[in-house]
Amino acid sequence: MAMACLWLVGPSPADATAAGIQGMVTNASGTGVSEVPIDLFAANGDGSRSTYLGSYRTNNGYYYFGPADGCYVITMTAPANDSFVGASKWYQRPVCVSGGKIPDYINATLSGGGGGGVVAPPSCTPGQPIWNLAFEDQFSGDGAAIGPSWQVFNSVGNAGYGLRRPSAVSLWGGYLNIKASMENGSLVSGGLSSSLGLKYGRYEFRARTDKDPSEATSGVVLTWPTSNVHPRDGENNIYETLWFPGNRAQFYTYIHKPYGTVHDQDYTIHYADASQWHTMVMEWAPDKLVIYRDGQMIKTITETSADLIPDNPHVLSIQFDAWASSIAAPAWMQVDYVKMWSYGGKTTC
Repeated sequence: MAMACLWLVGPSPADATAAGIQGMVTNASGTGVSEVPIDLFAANGDGSRSTYLGSYRTNNGYYYFGPADGCYVITMTAPANDSFVGASKWYQRPVCVSGGKIPDYINATLSGGGGGGVVAPPSCTPGQPIWNLAFEDQFSGDGAAIGPSWQVFNSVGNAGYGLRRPSAVSLWGGYLNIKASMENGSLVSGGLSSSLGLKYGRYEFRARTDKDPSEATSGVVLTWPTSNVHPRDGENNIYETLWFPGNRAQFYTYIHKPYGTVHDQDYTIHYADASQWHTMVMEWAPDKLVIYRDGQMIKTITETSADLIPDNPHVLSIQFDAWASSIAAPAWMQVDYVKMWSYGGKTTC
């Protein structure tokens, strides 16, 4: 997004990190300026402003916000008869907080000479969805137990093939790993579902699935209705390899339409090797569902009637499903991380 031309002079080394969102507003002599209003907004995906979250007035030039991890926009307003370097009355910058920190302090310099006139700050785009980060799992901790935010399956396998067992699900190498292999004559694989149910939301994950020449398994990441009423309440298969072709030369997205049959669905073929890592995103709002792969928008489904987009709470499930009674050699599905955002309505700016 277009920004005013400003000097950003950090009081710390360039590689430092700052807790929360903090920094200084100084004049041309380097002295901190008090009572400069700083506004905090949630950020849309394009870095524009969304929901207003609060304000702070600088104290001897210093300001601080301590929001949860996520992306935000800060807007600074120059005092009367002054402007920021570049003759702008406004300074705006998007910033993301991760682990409670940002990469560096966000500082701005006032010119001390006024001018520039009052102009409106950059505006957001009305009607864009507001996403609030609700859950994140980086699957760290080799050998650790799966956290309580997940329910690990212990049941018969998909469509009656084989078994789903907790022993097939593990954390190592910084990944969630689900193994499919033969044990005592049965194909044993696994899966798990989140404890958090969301009606609409933004889902992001990075996944890959081993090649399987025996065509016995399918890796899938999906949302499933908390009601367990299917297909009436929908199903969003964001990433699904199917069991064929076994070389994983492509994978699919299937959006099962509510109130239809199990075969009433919108599908997308991703011509990309599913044995390699891919980052998938689904933005699911009441009126539109958008699929992204590796940062590119792939598919948009618009709600033009009452039966295209699910409108019931869903949980996220990660499954390495069996589609046969045996597998020739062990195979793995891996997930690097998962993030889930709740839907906060539409921005009105």
